Amino acid sequence: MCQVILDAIERDGLLENTRRAGAALAAGLEALQAAHPDKLSNSRGVGTFRAFDAAGGEAARGALMRGLQARGIWAGSCGEASIRLRPALIFTPAHAEMFLDALDGALRDL
Repeated sequence: MCQVILDAIERDGLLENTRRAGAALAAGLEALQAAHPDKLSNSRGVGTFRAFDAAGGEAARGALMRGLQARGIWAGSCGEASIRLRPALIFTPAHAEMFLDALDGALRDL
């Protein structure tokens, strides 16, 4: 069973896809952090496994999570202020752009 999964990952180029999507997420989160330093901080992660903090703590994170959910985005929360992303291997750079657009809109609404 494990070999079937590994074969699919290789056949479908999912690792390269993850590298490209992760790079798009990293660049986009850094840009949003620079554009909204009073609302977003501490962008971090590897590949598409990313996290960032809502400046202002738990209340700000809650408001940001509600803004993302209103835009159809479901993300995880962790600790007092963090929002984390752990998308599937089929998450593409186009999906990253959709997420970043939704995050930008949610940040603007705070």
